[in-house]
Amino acid sequence: MQGSNYFVFIRHYRSDETLDRISNGVTRSQNKDRIGTPVTRIETIRNESVDPDRVGYLVDIADDELKKYRLELDDILFSHINSEEHIGKTAIYIGTPEVLIHGMNLLLLRPNKKICDSYYINYIFKFYRLNGVFAGLAARAVGQASIDQGKMKSIDILLPPLPEQRAISRVLRAVQQAREARLREIALERERKAALMEHLFRHGTRGEATKQTDIGEMPVSWEIVMLGDLLRERLRNGHSANASSLKDGVRTLTLAAVTKNDFSIKNTKITVADPLKVEDLWLEPGDIFIERANTPEFVGLASLYQGPKDFAIFPDLMVRVRLKEDNADPKFLVEFLITRQCRSYFRRNAASTTGNMPKIDHGVIERTPIPLPKDFLEQQIIAKICRAGDAKIAALEHEASLHDELFRAMLEELMTGRLRAGALAEKLHD
Repeated sequence: MQGSNYFVFIRHYRSDETLDRISNGVTRSQNKDRIGTPVTRIETIRNESVDPDRVGYLVDIADDELKKYRLELDDILFSHINSEEHIGKTAIYIGTPEVLIHGMNLLLLRPNKKICDSYYINYIFKFYRLNGVFAGLAARAVGQASIDQGKMKSIDILLPPLPEQRAISRVLRAVQQAREARLREIALERERKAALMEHLFRHGTRGEATKQTDIGEMPVSWEIVMLGDLLRERLRNGHSANASSLKDGVRTLTLAAVTKNDFSIKNTKITVADPLKVEDLWLEPGDIFIERANTPEFVGLASLYQGPKDFAIFPDLMVRVRLKEDNADPKFLVEFLITRQCRSYFRRNAASTTGNMPKIDHGVIERTPIPLPKDFLEQQIIAKICRAGDAKIAALEHEASLHDELFRAMLEELMTGRLRAGALAEKLHD
């Protein structure tokens, strides 16, 4: 890494010179029943922050264990055993939960605060991860990568003077906090939309009286129909190809297309060479896809494809739903399919498969009860309301994405010395 003139004042340290402690956590059986003292797990720093909802618990922890393994403010947790995608993730402990024990499969890094700012160390490790440093140090096993303490201690760390470290941290934290604010807005907007949809599926848009049915409250003019009665063609599973090394051919959706509601090219892979072999599996605008097999969290999740015709085909773990025209609005239907009520129906009726992956068959999907306005226009009005909520969420997601791009750019500039942080931090403080 090339530094600016300012960074001639930096010093090169090894990790074991900048960190007072590099250690493994307590190796004891954990429970998820919220009984005892919170303890870290790999999942605790999944999103690069300490998530109090992703901890385990230890019972009957002794005083000497508590003293040895309790996290201190500004300690850094480092993912040194994980999939290659997640190896090297870090998170800084900011005091929540108030008592937190250092558990298995994460290293504890405690910076020497006489020469280091903890947030700066956390950010330079993030910089190293994004630039492949930790992936390069990791040893590989089946489905897993690991970095031992010896390699961690030998990592070269560039330290500018402590005031500059703190200024870098302030600048980067300000950008991160702006992004986090957008993410909170996105979560709130999704909750608002979900609550609005629950209301619309119970009361409609016309203020009419409601009735109680087997699937709950709905307007008196609505009726319950089975999903199978709305189909233009029979339900269809997708292509059952294994992973492929083809460079040319037909793109196939991955499950992420539905899980993330993102049908872009990044959520496809090429699995078929000859388009003629799968010509009945091409996507069409208005197609609904339901995950027929996945984890309990995602089985039965549905998403609406609204892109170009013949963009890709779909995989075996998805079911395609095509509706009769002017019978049910696809957007209206998919919004009901993702309600808590409908998702609960899918989970209750899913069968376990090898590896305990839940799976729903065509009969379950066809028998899904749908509350349906007889007036197609009301379906379209509700669908339009949904799209307005989607547009607001998409705008917030775009803002969050821009903040993420800004953070990565600032991280690169600040950690290579091409940009001084002192003046920027003063402007942010003002």
